[in-house]
Amino acid sequence: FTNGAVSAAFAYAFGRAAQSEAQQGGPNSGSEPVDIWGITDQVDSALDAHRIALATDQASEAIESHLNSPRVRNPRGHRLTRPISNALWDFAEHVGRDIEVVSGYRSQARQDEIRRSGNPRAARYSPHTYSDAADIRVQGLSAREASIRAYNSGVFNRVNYYTTSNAIHVDMQDGVTGYYGIDWHRTTP
Repeated sequence: FTNGAVSAAFAYAFGRAAQSEAQQGGPNSGSEPVDIWGITDQVDSALDAHRIALATDQASEAIESHLNSPRVRNPRGHRLTRPISNALWDFAEHVGRDIEVVSGYRSQARQDEIRRSGNPRAARYSPHTYSDAADIRVQGLSAREASIRAYNSGVFNRVNYYTTSNAIHVDMQDGVTGYYGIDWHRTTP
């Protein structure tokens, strides 16, 4: 609390105590000293009420801010490492939009299955197999625009735009930074 707030609370309590004594014709209604302990209790009560009101206001603002802030939605509960999770939250804040995780962790067996299915984009060793990659959609943005914004945000090591999907790939692959690709062909956005 500021000194002004404490002074105002003390003055308020002092005035109320003196007024109460005068109205009741008590021993302190004249020029005699006012009971300082009674005033102190009133000041403490006033400060407690002020603290409660301030904390309530701050909590309400925090809840409203959280409810109105962009979110990372992971409806299927895909496993993700802390670095990619943090990057997704940072990106959601950067673009001011909700993000949906479409794919996260997949086993090496599943990755091999994708490769065998004839998918030319499937890597032999994917960061998806150690939970450090995600395929995402950004609310209200095309995949192309989302990929450009993801790259420009600087929070991911690699960003890939799939021309045949409405999702983009982002990851935190070690040893690579500033990668932007279209169907895994390195280019500039």
